[in-house]
Amino acid sequence: MTIVFVIVAALSTNEYLTFASLICLPFFATLLWRIGEPPVLFFAVCFQWLQASIKIFDANARGMTLQDFYSGWRIDDAIWLSLIGLVVLSIGMRIALRGFTEDRSLNLTKEVETLSIQKIWCAYVAFTLFSFLLQEFTWMLPRARQAINVLLNIKWIIFFMLSMTVIGQSKNYYFLIIAVVIELVIGFTAFFSEFKQVFFVLALASLTFIRIFTKKVLIVSLFSIIVVGFLLIVWGAVKKDYREVVNLGTGTQAVLAPFQVRFDKIIELYKNVDETTLKEGLEAFASRVAYVDYFARVMERVPENIPYEDGKQWGAAIGHVMRPRLFFPDKSALPSDTLVTEKYTGYMLVLQGGEHTNVPLGYMTESYIDFGPVYMFVPLFIVGLCWGLIYRYFMNTNNEVLLSYGIAVAVLIHANQLEISLAKMLGGILAGFLVMAIVKKFLVPALHRSFVIKEGLV
Repeated sequence: MTIVFVIVAALSTNEYLTFASLICLPFFATLLWRIGEPPVLFFAVCFQWLQASIKIFDANARGMTLQDFYSGWRIDDAIWLSLIGLVVLSIGMRIALRGFTEDRSLNLTKEVETLSIQKIWCAYVAFTLFSFLLQEFTWMLPRARQAINVLLNIKWIIFFMLSMTVIGQSKNYYFLIIAVVIELVIGFTAFFSEFKQVFFVLALASLTFIRIFTKKVLIVSLFSIIVVGFLLIVWGAVKKDYREVVNLGTGTQAVLAPFQVRFDKIIELYKNVDETTLKEGLEAFASRVAYVDYFARVMERVPENIPYEDGKQWGAAIGHVMRPRLFFPDKSALPSDTLVTEKYTGYMLVLQGGEHTNVPLGYMTESYIDFGPVYMFVPLFIVGLCWGLIYRYFMNTNNEVLLSYGIAVAVLIHANQLEISLAKMLGGILAGFLVMAIVKKFLVPALHRSFVIKEGLV
């Protein structure tokens, strides 16, 4: 594989970065992919890898160097630091898993065979309705919004279980297909591209059972990637027109139009897709997924124009998270992500995108602002360690294995965003862990008992 990467890199216009980017993938897999377990940590790092690397392959496809393509930017340095940051992050995750070697795949297989697909399906429908109602009334409980958002992930635990049970028992696939269709309808009629979440969870469930990558597995994986990629590319082209309908022209990131109006509009837009739309969508997709532009711009200004903050960003984020609004209702709000990005990049983003725009720098860029290009990796290592310990906590069980796997997926699947701000990342880690630890303690045993097939029933 290394020889293939060397050849591919040698034929590209950005040889060193191309090779460094490609070699990261088997490195991440070696550290984080554990046979018989959902590869959620590997997935989280790989999606961020795509965000950090996609500009390399975009420039290669155009036959240009990154410096020629992005003239005047420190784009090379931003990508190097992002890739190194992800390596450090994955090392932190792997160290957290030291000594955690027990193979639970046999227990998982036995457990899947004892569960009722029909009962899990009913639970999925119930929690889907619960999530829908909870979202409608979240505005009434602003202090508990973060905890409520975590509770919404219970639906994904049940969906993961449904996927695993259907695939493991190799029957009743129509239940899973209906669930996927439901999630696609819900996702497509939301404000953001939430439809991709169902594919991520489904992929993690499928990969949990894979011990060897056969030709069939590779073909199915490639087909799935093409389908998801197509949907995301088209979404990139139609989302502007769609959102103007969804928010009733207010410019806010809110769903104000009725469901039927949203559904009809998204169907209309997708039906009118043509070659021009696909080209526009591909460019928009590549631009949206990549998240090193602001990092490159920040490196031009920090520390030359703005000194390193010596921990100010991290300190503010930790202080904010340690004073939950549920208990400290009068605590001051953090500065707008967009205003922070404007400060360190010099861009006038509010004027470009409107007052409701939200443009974060990303936790890796904020770490650079605080500590510079060397010491920024210290907090990144600690973040990786925390994610690894959370994974270990939820996976470390020989009872209710499938539910525990589902909880780990529901918590850590959101650790895949290079663009997330420090405060939101730390708040998500803490809230996700605390709420799901309570769920595991009190809800998991009862759910598991309700899913087990009783004697005498099919």
